[in-house]
Amino acid sequence: MAHFKFLNDKNFLILFLTAALLISCSKKEDLLPGDIDGAKLTKKITGDEARILVDKIHFSPVAAGRENEIGYYDKNGNQSTIYITYYGNSEEAIADFDKMTKKISPGNSVFVAPSFIDFTGLKVYRCFGMGQAHFVFVHNNALIWLSTETVFSKSFLGEYIKLLK
Repeated sequence: MAHFKFLNDKNFLILFLTAALLISCSKKEDLLPGDIDGAKLTKKITGDEARILVDKIHFSPVAAGRENEIGYYDKNGNQSTIYITYYGNSEEAIADFDKMTKKISPGNSVFVAPSFIDFTGLKVYRCFGMGQAHFVFVHNNALIWLSTETVFSKSFLGEYIKLLK
């Protein structure tokens, strides 16, 4: 026990609080759960691979310098995809949300019937295209784009938002 003389009550408390702080700061909220409304996560892409795919979808480097994740879900053949871009803070995510939703307008993209909806108190941008319903919204410091089969969309979105809260 002589080796632990430095570990008195005060030092132990400091060590404990430091460890707890480091653990809590390093924990990142998991926005791609394994199951959403019975849809199973079949593939998850992160890091450079996700960034490259997001840039490819947009035909330009929109994801550079940001952390990205993509989750692919399946429920009895109904396919859903969640694209997530993380920002330094919620203000940056909201600014890009505003920029993105202004860019997607009728006649200016492959998406139709764009509108803002209030979904359980959350401002969500909704549009349709490429055989799916698309929902874009901000959660904390993340900009989320959810694409899903139209017939499955309301329940999938609803269950996903419940999981986030």
